[in-house]
Parts: sequence; C-alpha cells; structure tokens
Amino acid sequence: MRWWAMVLVLSLATMGCSEQQSESQKQATGVGQKALERVSVSMEESLEGYLARAGFSTPSTPVPAPEFMLPLLEGGQVSLSDYRGKVVLLNFWATWCPPCRMEMPSIETMVRALKGEDVVFLAVDVQEQRSQVSSFIKENGYTFPVLLDATGQVARMYAVSGIPTTYFIDKEGNVRGKLVGARNWDAQVVYEAIKRVLAE
Repeated sequence: MRWWAMVLVLSLATMGCSEQQSESQKQATGVGQKALERVSVSMEESLEGYLARAGFSTPSTPVPAPEFMLPLLEGGQVSLSDYRGKVVLLNFWATWCPPCRMEMPSIETMVRALKGEDVVFLAVDVQEQRSQVSSFIKENGYTFPVLLDATGQVARMYAVSGIPTTYFIDKEGNVRGKLVGARNWDAQVVYEAIKRVLAE
C-alpha cells in the first residue's frame, strides 16, 4: 500500500495547536511505576479496539512505517529501524506548540513508568534550532529521546498536518494507529494498548 493510501485510511478530523483538548484527555490517572503490571488485557480483543479507546485511529491493515534517519538532540543519529523489535510511539512536536508542551509531563511519567520494557517514545521536533530545543528540554528535565527534523522532511513523509501528532508503531515496524492532538499519556488506556501489542 502506498503512503498516500495510508494517509487516507488514517485521516482524522484535524486538530492542531489552536484547538483544545477533550475533557477525557485532560484527566490524569497517575498510573505511575510498574504500569504494565497494573493492567490486564484480553488477547480475544483486537489491538485496534485498545488503540481506539486510547484515542488512536487505525488503518484497516498494518502499514509499514516510512524509514528515516535523524540526528539526536544529544548527538549522534538514529533511524527508525534501530528500534525494530520495540513498540515505538513516534511523536511530532515543537516548543512553540501549547498542546505539545501540555502533554510532555505525562510523556515523561509514561517513559519512566515503562523503563525496562520494549517500548520507546521518540519526540521528533519539527523545524526548530537545536539550541532552542535543547534549552526547553533541559529546563524541564525531560529524559526521553528527542530527534531533530530541522527541514520538516520526516514530518512530511508522515503527512503531519498539525502537532502534536503521534504514530503507534508495532515491533515489526508497522503503523497501527495515529493520534492527532494532545493527550494524557499516563493513562490506563494507553498502558493497555501498549501491553496488548507487546503480547503479539
């Protein structure tokens, strides 16, 4: 399936930095440490069902995620294929975006809660200077990997029309869901979706 077809399948009513979060997304659950031990999932229910409850739209069939290579904020480069075998949450954001900034504390909580699991959260900053991004990350003490999409090329590859936008990529490198807009990531429905895909 070509990439444009995936975009059609995954398209949502667009929601960008100028729009408000839903009330359900604003609510914090504080699941906290050992998150996956605190939730149970049923293999009889599809991953798509779990993703839908977490706010993701899903393609009719899994679609290979476009490969890319980007510099890390802290130095070096990584490619998406470096994380094959792990669940990847690929988040496009920028420091000037209020919803992006609003969801980041819950991202940090989720990342810490999932430490040691085969899950990685990649925050792809779109079209900003390294120094600006570095100052923001250091000021807030965030520890998750930050990638720099200085030209916006990768965002265009993923048809990002508003930020934040997050793609849910399985261990085989397939896109399983897309979420446009901010959410509380430290939420039971998120941990359930992650646990369900890890069980595949």
